[in-house]
Amino acid sequence: MVVQAGRGGIGKTRLLRALATELQAGGTRVLFARPGVELAAEAVDELPLEPVVVIVDDAHRPDVSLWALLAEASRRPDLTGVLGVRPAGRDAVLATAAGVGLEPGQMVVLSPLGSLGHDDVLVLAESAAGRAGEQTKRLADATEESPLITVIGGSLLARGQLGPATDEELRRSVLARFSAEQLGRVTPRVPQAQARALATLVAALQPLNAEDDELMAIVGKELDVPVSQVRRWLGELEAAGVLLARGRLRRLTPDVLADELLLEACVDAPGRSTGYAGAVGALRGLLGREPLEQPVRVGLAPTGPRHLAARCGLGQRRGTVHPRRRLGARAATRANRPSRVLRPRTRVADRPPRSV
Repeated sequence: MVVQAGRGGIGKTRLLRALATELQAGGTRVLFARPGVELAAEAVDELPLEPVVVIVDDAHRPDVSLWALLAEASRRPDLTGVLGVRPAGRDAVLATAAGVGLEPGQMVVLSPLGSLGHDDVLVLAESAAGRAGEQTKRLADATEESPLITVIGGSLLARGQLGPATDEELRRSVLARFSAEQLGRVTPRVPQAQARALATLVAALQPLNAEDDELMAIVGKELDVPVSQVRRWLGELEAAGVLLARGRLRRLTPDVLADELLLEACVDAPGRSTGYAGAVGALRGLLGREPLEQPVRVGLAPTGPRHLAARCGLGQRRGTVHPRRRLGARAATRANRPSRVLRPRTRVADRPPRSV
């Protein structure tokens, strides 16, 4: 079992796909786990009885159950799992691996992916923008920490949508335009402000169980709309490609959009906390989730997130048991399992993926 950690936007997915291409060129069978899908025992039972490499991107997510795959890997020397994780989720993945019987000698934990060198980022910016020049140099300077943001900025630059700005302003402009473009794909049937507010809540609480009536009521209360409207809006966000749905669970995609929306909600323009992280963190705690990590970079001033904890009855004195606590077991139930969740890495780029 190989574990590769790296922060969001650093290039884990691109690295995993490049690895798959190289392995297949050498004749190795490679399968990718479908995004956001629980790797249930039924799916693992369908693995071919031959040497195979199974790649799981974002394996740290709570809606991706790894135990069946890792348990199978502990018994099969011809099964290799490659897991891409965020640094904060690496220890939990390793604990799961140890818990199912993987020995230390069966696991390889690679060093976290570091940032590209400045020259490499500059080449990436010039490739995405389709030209070289002072603007691409400034884009590379401003986005050096995240290759994905460099590519997004280069695309905007190619369309003439980035103007002069300081490095920080340029970086913020790239992310703000990207989030606006992504949410702009949502149908006008969802008001723009509500689409952003709902997407931010999903980013904070994901994976969001759309069939949890009490959780949907909390989201509806925050948005001042009935539960039926929340579910309709979730459907519209899914249709626009902003939400990824797997069974009952909903997740914002891509990760950089979730990160940007949370940054805007949690941090004001001078870089101070708005309190949003703590309020949503209280709700995450009642759902049995890890606390929401407080962003620290300077962000755009949010539109004024509401006092979620107080409005949802979470601002109680210590020791008080909130009614949602009794929902812990149900909130932790697994999503509906699709019958096939693994797909082969095809040799031809334009060939549609097949399930196994």
